[in-house]
Amino acid sequence: MVNAVGGVEVNPKLTFHYGAANVVKGQKVLLNGKQALDYSRMRHDDPLGDYGRQARQREVLQKLVMKGMNISSLPRYKEILNSISGNLKTDMKFNDMLAIRERYGNATHHIKSETLQGQNAVFDGIDYEVPSDDELLKITNNIRNSLGLNTFSSLSEAQTQTDDSGNSSNNTDSNSSTNNSYNSNSYSSQPAY
Repeated sequence: MVNAVGGVEVNPKLTFHYGAANVVKGQKVLLNGKQALDYSRMRHDDPLGDYGRQARQREVLQKLVMKGMNISSLPRYKEILNSISGNLKTDMKFNDMLAIRERYGNATHHIKSETLQGQNAVFDGIDYEVPSDDELLKITNNIRNSLGLNTFSSLSEAQTQTDDSGNSSNNTDSNSSTNNSYNSNSYSSQPAY
């Protein structure tokens, strides 16, 4: 897909060579598909580890979307769609896709992201990141705020407003609270915020 849009330009936050990616900190570079893939994959030489890799992945995806939205020729769109045909299934007509691009293309300039960070933990031999209650509350409130919903002062307040199905409720009556329990070591009982 990167090749279909003519490559993506990135601004590396560090200097590294990994596979086909050979980048210098602060020097913008146009990457082809293979270079962009390797640029997005490297993590062991990144001081931020997986968080650095995730930031580069978001950068490539954002640049890809923005560049794709700026392409106006029909043959380029068909080339882009052909590049992802094995990974995409839709019942939308091509003209519908073009209409969505026309109406909502400006949304690409308003991308916001959040990173939920935690502490490393191993459960049954599998690596996890377990966020603190403060981190969960911060991200929960950031998302709720961006959706125009009331924020919470504590996780326990959030839990009492979550019904048994995990759907958030706007009912603030303490009699309507549920008995969901939050256990940082258990992901199956954690309510959805």
